[in-house]
Formats: sequence, C-alpha cells, structure tokens
Amino acid sequence: MHLSGISGISRAVEQTRTGIAALLVSNIGWGVLPLYWHALSGMNALSVLSYRLIATMVSMIVLLMVLRRYRTYHRAIASLWRDKKLFALELAATAAISINWLLYIYLVVNGQALQTSIAYLTTPLLNVSLAGIVFREQLGRIEWSAIVIAAVGVGMFAAQSPTFPWMAIVLAASFSVYGLLKRYVPLDAAQATTFETESVIPLALLWLAFQPRLGMPSPLTWPVAVLVALSGLATAIPLVTFAYGVQHSHYLTVSFIQYLNPLIQFCVAVFLLHEPMRPQGYMAFAVIWAAIAVYSFGAVRAYWERLKPRAR
Repeated sequence: MHLSGISGISRAVEQTRTGIAALLVSNIGWGVLPLYWHALSGMNALSVLSYRLIATMVSMIVLLMVLRRYRTYHRAIASLWRDKKLFALELAATAAISINWLLYIYLVVNGQALQTSIAYLTTPLLNVSLAGIVFREQLGRIEWSAIVIAAVGVGMFAAQSPTFPWMAIVLAASFSVYGLLKRYVPLDAAQATTFETESVIPLALLWLAFQPRLGMPSPLTWPVAVLVALSGLATAIPLVTFAYGVQHSHYLTVSFIQYLNPLIQFCVAVFLLHEPMRPQGYMAFAVIWAAIAVYSFGAVRAYWERLKPRAR
C-alpha cells in the first residue's frame, strides 16, 4: 500500500509472475473493500475502526510469530525508540494512517464511496507534488501538466458535489503524508502495521468501553460478528501481498497496477452501491483519468529513456 522507498528496490529485483499476481490480489482486494465496510454500515465508523485496529494487531502479531519475526520486530522498535526523531516520525505516521482509515470507513458507511475513489486517484499525483516541494525533485512539463489537469478534475468534482468533498482531500493528503513519513522510518510493512495498530489500541479500547454494547449493533447478527472478527485479515492480506509484489515487480508495473484500486472502487460505488452520480461527475472523473494518462505517458517515456544506455 505504500510506495515510499520502492524505486530503490525495484531496480534491484527481477519481475516474476507471482509478484504481479500478488499486486493484483492486493489492489483488487483494496478495490472491493468498500463492500466490506458497507456491510458494517449499521455501526459507528469509530467503532468499526476500533475493531479493525484490534483485529489487525492480532493478525499481524500472529503473522510475525508464524514467520518467526516477532523478536526481530521488538528489536526494530527498541532501535527506533533510541532515535527520538525517528520515533516521533513513526508516531506522526501512525496518526496519519489512523485518520486515513477513519475517514475511509466513515465515507463508505455513509454512502460516499465515490469520494474514496477520487481520493486514491489523485493520491499518486499528490505524491508527485510532494516530491517536488519537499524533496526538491525536478518535475518536468509532463508532471506539472498532469498535476494541473488533476486539480481541474478535482475542482469539477467539488463543483458538482452537494457539499465540498473536503474528506476526500484529507483522505488523499493523509495517505500522501503517511507515505512521505515512511521514507524516513526503517520499518518494513509488517513491522510498521503492527506498531501503528498497537500504538492506538488504548484509544480504541477506551472508545469501545464507553459505547453501548461495546460499539456493536443491536441486535448483533452472526454475519456482522464474523465481518468484525475478520476485519484484521481484510486489512493484512492486501498489505502483505502488496509488500511481496513490490519486491518482485518493476516500479512501473507497481504504478500501473495501483490504478486498479480506485477504478474498482469507482465501479463498486456506482454499480453495486448505487451512489448517485451526475453527468458532471463522470466528466470530472474523465478529466482525472486524462491527468493519469498524461503522467503515465511521462513515466513510460522516462522508463524507456533509462533503458537506452543499458541497451547500448
């Protein structure tokens, strides 16, 4: 789920079929995830998030124990604690991803999954903007053109929405900030997810303790109970498969397959969850996809330019 630091890895790995399959599993899984949270729409979003955090933490601890990496995890956290700046950055990343998860669940359970789609469509281009602003990376005309076109598309979507889609903007920004912070924190995906869920578990338990029936709906049906219990796996499986796929695929492949996620979310919102969509909304999405096409063209061209010296 996080592209920070991937470019350095992708140049050193060989692309495999299992790597591509893992990327497909993760992005398809993320794409259909709105259906999962929509099935829990009878619950408060904060309660759903709290149970998701608890279940994810349990799933990740079990995974680390099965992989015999739990002691390694504790050594990594102890090392992180000794560097207060890095530890503070990881806590900031924890806050960013917690906000992201909460807003994502809130939008879906309140019938606004289209906003999650537009958020994750614009996130890669927002990442490019941050790369230019924060890391002083040189952006060419193609990159800036894509950013401007995407901004126009988001503006069109905002104009046709009954209310300003500020949650979609915060959703995209929180994920971009999370990825930005992860460039500095030396934890792998499993270690980071375990720590980030463990860190906020006290808040989750405190919230549930003050909720009627511990945040569960009344009456509690067995399908809801099962979905709540498995929410950790629903979170962990796409994350683990994505981490594997990134290490066994070219960066360009990762970038393109990632667009499956918002595309599937869009289809789920419109065709399965039947969220209302005005013609102007379709035009806004078309403009954003045009921005992605422009950026992808630039990425492909840059990729082939880098290959030319090797071919010689």
